[in-house]
Amino acid sequence: MLIERDFTGRDAFSEMTSGAKEYFPDSLERLVKLKKKPATTRFTALEIIYCQLDFDEIDNGGVKEFEIISTKYQSAIPSGGIEAFAKAIAKQKPTGTSLVIQPTVPPPGGKPIDIGVAKQCYVVLELRRPANWQFGTLCSITTDGDFHPNNCDLNLVDGDGNIYEEKWPNGCRVAYFSMIERTSYEPQKFNFHVDMVRGDLDNGGYAIGIIIDPDIRNTGSPVIPYP
Repeated sequence: MLIERDFTGRDAFSEMTSGAKEYFPDSLERLVKLKKKPATTRFTALEIIYCQLDFDEIDNGGVKEFEIISTKYQSAIPSGGIEAFAKAIAKQKPTGTSLVIQPTVPPPGGKPIDIGVAKQCYVVLELRRPANWQFGTLCSITTDGDFHPNNCDLNLVDGDGNIYEEKWPNGCRVAYFSMIERTSYEPQKFNFHVDMVRGDLDNGGYAIGIIIDPDIRNTGSPVIPYP
């Protein structure tokens, strides 16, 4: 499911950027931002789950609707680490790794945009071009409930390959984080906060804020990490 918030003009965009409470006023109260993982956390990423997001914009009787299309891949971690992979994706360069497409059918009990994980990994998200959209600058990825430290260390990447842990600028289409723990077939509800940009944000443009809400669920081991 995708939830669209009706921000349609410069005045509305000014309200939207005045603070997180105003950004999604009826939803942020229950959402939790991803935090840094504790120093004692055991984490050894064994693969990358790379999710490309596209959309079709549909005019349904004068009401704009967005249909999200999600394509998922598995990848080994390149020698340069997750940072090298994410920068290559952001700059539209080869990653130097082989991408194995995941089945298009949803995980058991899930929906097509859900993301399946089977071991400790990095999850990489890309908002595909040529659409003019970006991860939100105030709130980009949250969970619907506090699952810390299951998911940690969120970073956003701009088109030049610069990586940001916080204070995210406009223009970030790539995000990644560490997926550390899951119980058996456990789904955890995520919210990708995305701005659909209209015009130039530095010159009178505005944005329409939407939330893409997949589950990221365990589809493999009884417990991640397996003892």
